[in-house]
Amino acid sequence: MTTPALDARAVGVRRGGRPIVVDVDVVARPGEVVALLGPNGAGKSTLLEALAGDRGATGAVRVGGDDVRALAPLERAKRLAFLRQEQALPFPMTALDVVLLGRSPHCRGVERPVDHAVAFEALAATGVAGLAARPLGALSGGERRRVHVARVLAQLWGDRPPSAGGPERGRVLLLDEPTAGLDLGRAQGLLRLCREQAASGVAVVVVLHDLNEALQVADRVAVLAGGRLVAEGAPLGCLTPSLVASVFDAEVRLVTDPGGGAAAFIPCTTRADRAATEARE
Repeated sequence: MTTPALDARAVGVRRGGRPIVVDVDVVARPGEVVALLGPNGAGKSTLLEALAGDRGATGAVRVGGDDVRALAPLERAKRLAFLRQEQALPFPMTALDVVLLGRSPHCRGVERPVDHAVAFEALAATGVAGLAARPLGALSGGERRRVHVARVLAQLWGDRPPSAGGPERGRVLLLDEPTAGLDLGRAQGLLRLCREQAASGVAVVVVLHDLNEALQVADRVAVLAGGRLVAEGAPLGCLTPSLVASVFDAEVRLVTDPGGGAAAFIPCTTRADRAATEARE
């Protein structure tokens, strides 16, 4: 079996004395997409921060066999790239400037021609190359999101973007709700990009809210509820209608394309729907 690129064991996080993540195991191997799922407040984003090296977390997190918290920041940034939900910039920047921030671990403050080449390749990969010279503040929310995805790709790829046969196998890409705010076509493109990165040997761990997106992109899913791991495995084996009902409080049917295409969940009713019906009766 392939050695994990990311191996996290018994991860725990407390905030203000309250447990947010409790004894969670996450493993991601090169070439694999792992989707973290769960209702709002389940601890998904906090877990992703712990996987990225949050020193306040307990348990063991290893990247390529090394303790992520023991790695020097520069070395960690070369092996692991993390897209957070919220992105704050201290001053106005163009889209290209933002993506070049991802090159910082590689160029050490002195940009080289290869850094600009990688940045433009990352912008092209996320479909925003035509926006390179535009101020980030002039872009839509979805466009800004894709620029930030390009930034973490430019970091992850090092000096070996896909056009140069890269990135190096075993690197780790952590994405927190990368499809948030994207229209259907752009979201589908982002999911394809995740699969492409996995095909190149990257281990991708992605937080998603849309269960159908997880069915499309993930090799495995890990479902959180109340900060605990409640289910883990292949998407179709793990995401049963009964689990969705208990974890997400949603009644769904799982339908499959008779032509062999993707499976999808179709909403039925929620607890609120049932309560309203009972009240009318």
